[in-house]
Order: sequence, then structure tokens, then C-alpha cells
Amino acid sequence: LVVASRMADQDGAELVGTLRRKKVEHGMFEDPWKTKVLCWVKQGVLYIKPAVQSNSKGSFRGQEAFDLARWKVDQVDKNKFALTAEGGAQPVRLRAENEEER
Repeated sequence: LVVASRMADQDGAELVGTLRRKKVEHGMFEDPWKTKVLCWVKQGVLYIKPAVQSNSKGSFRGQEAFDLARWKVDQVDKNKFALTAEGGAQPVRLRAENEEER
């Protein structure tokens, strides 16, 4: 039942995939890219939610939506990009793990 409700969110999406989201605050020896997220674009909005729920401190929870008309997408590197708001909010950094995710 959980899988069915997760898939219902992505019905009608133009793009669906998994990416790694960079944690803003992380420990010195912690991998800042360890958070795997499920992403999809639907009607000009990028939705992001954790691929696996975590209860650890500072971990990303819930679901976020980014209206791509208001957020600028900057390619930082071959497999990294950032979502930047016009108002100067903290950018959201995402990374593809492999060629298929780009």
C-alpha cells in the first residue's frame, strides 16, 4: 500500500528519477551526498522527497516542491546542479550518481 501511494504522486510526470541531495550541515567525516531522493517534474514543478525515510538529526524529511518558473537551475559540474531561488534562499544541490540519472 505504501508503494502504491508513493507512485500515485508521480502519475503524469514528465520526468522521474533518483538523485543525491547534498546536506547543508554535515559532520566532518560524514558523506554530504548520502541522502538519496526521488524526484519528478510535473507541470513545471520539481518535486523531491526522500527515497528512504530517516530519523537521523538534520536529515531531509517530507516532500518539497520547486516551481521551476521561480527557481533557476544551474549546472555546477557534469553530474551536479543547483536550484537557486530568486530571493537568495539557500540553494538546493543535487547530484546524479550515474549516466542514466542525468
